[in-house]
Amino acid sequence: MLEIIKRELKNLRSPLYRNSIYISLSSLTTTLAGFIFWAVAARLYPAGDVGVASAIVSALNLTFQLSMLGMNFALIRFYPEYREGAAGTALFVTAIAGLVFSTAYGLLMITSKSFSGLSSVAFLEAVNGTVQSLKLNVHVRP
Repeated sequence: MLEIIKRELKNLRSPLYRNSIYISLSSLTTTLAGFIFWAVAARLYPAGDVGVASAIVSALNLTFQLSMLGMNFALIRFYPEYREGAAGTALFVTAIAGLVFSTAYGLLMITSKSFSGLSSVAFLEAVNGTVQSLKLNVHVRP
C-alpha cells in the first residue's frame, strides 16, 4: 500500500498527471457551483421560473457541447504533434459548428410556443442592455 502511495506521489511531478487533476478539479468546481446556484434559486424564485431557467440553461449547455464536437479533447491529443495548426483548425471548426447550432437553437426558440415570451423583442432588448452594461463595466488597460 505504501508503495502505491509513493508511486502516485511521484506521478504528481508529471505535467500530464497534474494537468489532468486540474481539469478534474475544474469540472468538480463547476458542478458544485451549479448545484449550489440551483439550490439557492429554488429557494428564492417561483418553481415555474426556476423550471424555465433550468430548461434554457440545459438547452444552451447542450448547444455548447454539440458545438464543441469533441475538439477540446482533440486539441489536447493533437496539439503536441501539430501545434498551432491544431489550435487553428479546432477554433475554425468549433466556430462554424457554434454558428450552425446557435442559429438552429435560435430558430427553435423563436418558433416554439413554450418560449414565446422569451423570444420577444423586449426580452432581446433586455439581454442586449445587460450585455452593453457589462461591456461598459469592463476596464481594459491599453
